[in-house]
Amino acid sequence: MAKHGAENLARRTVPKYGSTAGNTKATTVKFVLVEPSDASIDESIQMLYRNGYPELTESTEDFAVLKQKSNWKLRNDTLPTQKVIKINQGDCEEDLWHKLNMLKEETKEDRWVALHHLEKCSVERLRKMAEAIFHGGDTQVTIFTNRMQKNAPASSYKIGQDLEELACAGMLAELARTVEGVLTPEPKLWVGEVGCYAAKFDKLGSKGVAKLASVSKSFCLV
Repeated sequence: MAKHGAENLARRTVPKYGSTAGNTKATTVKFVLVEPSDASIDESIQMLYRNGYPELTESTEDFAVLKQKSNWKLRNDTLPTQKVIKINQGDCEEDLWHKLNMLKEETKEDRWVALHHLEKCSVERLRKMAEAIFHGGDTQVTIFTNRMQKNAPASSYKIGQDLEELACAGMLAELARTVEGVLTPEPKLWVGEVGCYAAKFDKLGSKGVAKLASVSKSFCLV
């Protein structure tokens, strides 16, 4: 009985590699957590939200809900409402717990909710918190992360010192897709579309770009 309950609890939350910003349905509630050190929403996944939903920066509330009508119609010929929730996270875990409870209340009529990982909280820890909070409801929670899988070969990100930080951020696939067939044999500087990292390719060369493209398959998109 206890085992069955635990399995049912775990089914409410699922970790997934990728980004909440572009890999979710129109009917999925997107939840962006703004960490204390990123009030301007400039970091990684948060910045993707800022660019996709500029209205999020207009609110100074700690818990803000943005609703937009989608351009895509559902089968019943209705326009789905895209809901994006921005939460300004406090410095302590108790604050995150409180905000996730607020999220549960706001989304109790919604079927899917998409979260993203935090720098100060492991994916597993965030998942356990979400499992406990959303237990007993019908909402399915997906926690997206762009962190590399634990079993990724170490050699995959040892291409060059300049690329190490990019690789550790799980962004090589996006980088390779962008630069492959575009860069000259001796490119000087490329700034990622996500705007968070820059990588110098002075010593990489055309062979290095090809190598980058091949190993990037081990990584997940931001």
